[in-house]
Amino acid sequence: GLDGALKKSETLLASAEEGEDEAVEAYAKAVETWLPLPVRQVLVTQSAHIETSHEFIKAARDTKK
Repeated sequence: GLDGALKKSETLLASAEEGEDEAVEAYAKAVETWLPLPVRQVLVTQSAHIETSHEFIKAARDTKK
């Protein structure tokens, strides 16, 4: 029913947020190290996209509360 679907949605959002937390942390660690400029630029761009996605997931999760 509806309760089951809502619970499943909350579980999926929590899992997505957890994965994104790990990705944000991994990118932060990566850009702290010395990297050739082209590699750094790619990582910084990807990191920004992941952080935007992470904020979207958090907002979606918060609307379910």
